[in-house]
Amino acid sequence: MKSGALTPLWRIAYRRFYLPWLYDGLFVWIYHNLANFVYWAIDRGIIDNLYHVALPAAFRAISTAFRRIQVGNLNWYLLYALIALLVIALLVLV
Repeated sequence: MKSGALTPLWRIAYRRFYLPWLYDGLFVWIYHNLANFVYWAIDRGIIDNLYHVALPAAFRAISTAFRRIQVGNLNWYLLYALIALLVIALLVLV
């Protein structure tokens, strides 16, 4: 015969302290939702946008700037070199 005071404790122990429910239900649910959040927020939101949007835009802007500088005229290249040397000299003197 069971004691009435220990019935709730017996039910908890009989259900193995709800550990299978925690391991198979709650922990899996938390892990699944956390992995889903990381996938959408970090992988799709940050990494994919950085790789497919920001990086190509940066390279496009840099190549456009260099395309304007490279005109194929030696006189312009010498002028750019002279300006660079003057800027370096100013930086060294300051």
